[in-house]
Amino acid sequence: YKLIPQQNSVDSQKQRGIRVLSEPQTVLDFDFASGLEALPPPTGRSCSKQIVATSDGNCNGVLFWWELELGDSADSMYSTKPIGFFSDSDDSNNWQDHWQQNLFLFGDTQVRKVTGGCPVEINVS
Repeated sequence: YKLIPQQNSVDSQKQRGIRVLSEPQTVLDFDFASGLEALPPPTGRSCSKQIVATSDGNCNGVLFWWELELGDSADSMYSTKPIGFFSDSDDSNNWQDHWQQNLFLFGDTQVRKVTGGCPVEINVS
């Protein structure tokens, strides 16, 4: 399955019943510029995060993406953020067919009901 810009648009997601239940949150960050001592050990890193839902709904999974700061200026950011999902802007000119998002589905028996304004805990590693 390969996503193309037209299929990855917000309108397309809404037609399939996909909607955002929280604001984007940083769940892990890595500082490659500060040397090896700033990076997690080879065994990895795990943590729990509280994500506050912004609306009621059924949460079937978590969408992850990454952003890479390549310098000090605002235009030196590379991101795999979904096109237009969290803003009204259409970033389709920046779309590419590699380095995409990762959708982690909980599975049929692990659907979580969420309530707007209430936190949901996720474990990341």
